[in-house]
Amino acid sequence: MNNNPTPKQIVSPCIGNCKLIDNACIGCKRTLIQITNWRSMSSQQRDQIISELNEKRSLAPLRTSAP
Repeated sequence: MNNNPTPKQIVSPCIGNCKLIDNACIGCKRTLIQITNWRSMSSQQRDQIISELNEKRSLAPLRTSAP
């Protein structure tokens, strides 16, 4: 039996409304670099991005299409 704790798993913030405008996804608000590197990021890095995304979402509604 393995009693080692598993690293905290953070689900991707992708909401399936993927389109990049000005290097940011209109759905999840992540940058292209954040999207590309998501799987290799540490839990702390992912937590930080989630916090930043939550702040962005509270300041502006999600865009569903290009202006």
